[in-house]
Amino acid sequence: MDARPRCNVCHEPFHASPPTSRARIFACGHSTCSGCIDQMRNLRNLESERLLGGDPTINRHMLKCPQCRKETPMFLPKAEKMLRNFAVEQQ
Repeated sequence: MDARPRCNVCHEPFHASPPTSRARIFACGHSTCSGCIDQMRNLRNLESERLLGGDPTINRHMLKCPQCRKETPMFLPKAEKMLRNFAVEQQ
């Protein structure tokens, strides 16, 4: 089996290209690929609108790590604005 580090959601290896395969770091130190982070954020936003009618008190600026569930601030709309984990991309 390939020993390269993988996204903890889609289980694909991290790569520098395409951009959706880039490793992004959560506040807890775990990494997930950009594509999965964007999908998680979109699903969370859709779910909060469906359940709560777009309640403005919902904090859409936090995203939970899929591995440990610790919340990470995410004020910008795309994963590409989160810090990259170059170390795991180069392994």
